[in-house]
Amino acid sequence: REKLRLFIERGLNNYADGRNLPGQSSTSRLSPHLAMGEISPFQIWNATLDLEKTHSPRDVEVFRKEVVWREFAYHLLFHFPKLATKNFNAGFDDFPWASKPELIEAWKRGQTGYPIVDAGMRQLWQTGWMHNRVRMVVASFLVKHLLLPWQAGARWFWDTLVDADLANNTLGWQWIA
Repeated sequence: REKLRLFIERGLNNYADGRNLPGQSSTSRLSPHLAMGEISPFQIWNATLDLEKTHSPRDVEVFRKEVVWREFAYHLLFHFPKLATKNFNAGFDDFPWASKPELIEAWKRGQTGYPIVDAGMRQLWQTGWMHNRVRMVVASFLVKHLLLPWQAGARWFWDTLVDADLANNTLGWQWIA
């Protein structure tokens, strides 16, 4: 709760734009605490009530949407339990994914030769955390550039993220793939 209070006090302003910039510390960093149940989405939502009077309404709205997105992921996983391993869109079931374990290993170790991908993957390995936008970059690189299955990336994130969250992780990977 103290981290939430400090984020609202010091980090919520400029959240809408700043959260998209990996070089800035503009994310809430509450995800590990959400994933471990140390704070609830309801507590976050309630803490943001009436903040439009003291903070940018846009920043408050975008922050709340991120919390809602996480809850939407849980809704989907509840109604579609196979979502964690199977394609939500069955049209991807026959996609010709590459079978190159050496590329997955290079990606995991941050040895792809693409600086932002490698930096993100090394940060993940060393700290268990990675900026949300960098997560999108490394995931997109795995599935769209290397043509490797999203499930391989989702498994690695599950094993390495301190904020590993089955529903949110799965939805993110499926969205990108």
